[in-house]
Amino acid sequence: MASSLPVLIMLVNWSVYLTLFFVKRNQNTLYSGFQSSLMLLYSIHPYIVKAGVALISCKTIESDTLWLTADVSMECWKSDHVFYVLTLFLPMFLLYILGIPMAILISVTRLRKGEKQTLVTFFTAGYRHVVGIWEVVVSMRKTLLILVLGLLGSSESVIQIISAMVVLYLFLEWHIRAAPFVRDFHNKLEAYSIFLQLVLTGFSFYFIPSLHIRDVILIIISFAILILVLGFILTSLGILLAQIVVSRKKQMTVAPALVASTSTPIRVVSPPPPSNNSSILLLIQGDGSQDNIVRQ
Repeated sequence: MASSLPVLIMLVNWSVYLTLFFVKRNQNTLYSGFQSSLMLLYSIHPYIVKAGVALISCKTIESDTLWLTADVSMECWKSDHVFYVLTLFLPMFLLYILGIPMAILISVTRLRKGEKQTLVTFFTAGYRHVVGIWEVVVSMRKTLLILVLGLLGSSESVIQIISAMVVLYLFLEWHIRAAPFVRDFHNKLEAYSIFLQLVLTGFSFYFIPSLHIRDVILIIISFAILILVLGFILTSLGILLAQIVVSRKKQMTVAPALVASTSTPIRVVSPPPPSNNSSILLLIQGDGSQDNIVRQ
């Protein structure tokens, strides 16, 4: 189902837009279909990555034998499993896991400076022009996290947690150095969100069964995680509402100023023609007076 989902979505999407094109005979409809295709593929990409990684995610159960996590009745890297890897995972990895970000990267790189830059506004809006492909970096971060958690399923939980924290730390450092957003508070908010993921991933150490942490401590940590998540959500909503209020106040203060500045007409007085032996430099004031005349 996951391997056929992008194909089905593209068929439905282009069926609608091609029908509209034949009805309206407007070329912009095809451009809208292309834009919709990129947005849909970007939206389902994390699900496709998770479904693809499930085909190679194995774990050990009561022995040294690896069993497929999605179907524990199938032994990993045997004839049936290798068949699924070759016929499903490899095509999904090349066409979807790598292909979708590459298609978005090529489209954004080619269209963001041309006449059709509005087609990729979904991926460039709010970002500085030099890093207009940052959504691909975000997609890369999600993909690496899913790959780490999936491919290391047969290893100890400590290795999974440390690997995920390393990925989050590297992308946090990259984000801080790049500062991709135009507005500073967007950069800070994204940095806080990645840092929160890093902290929550660190809390996972306490839930490893082999550590035998007491239930009371686990309950306290669970409430701490809940408070952190709710605090981040409420802070994000508060910043968003504050920015909306500030932007509206700026619009209300700028509009009257523009009306006042354009209400008084400016009279332009033509200077008299200069004589043959002199040239006149007129410094004309806003009210049209000719107070300062310098003759040479």
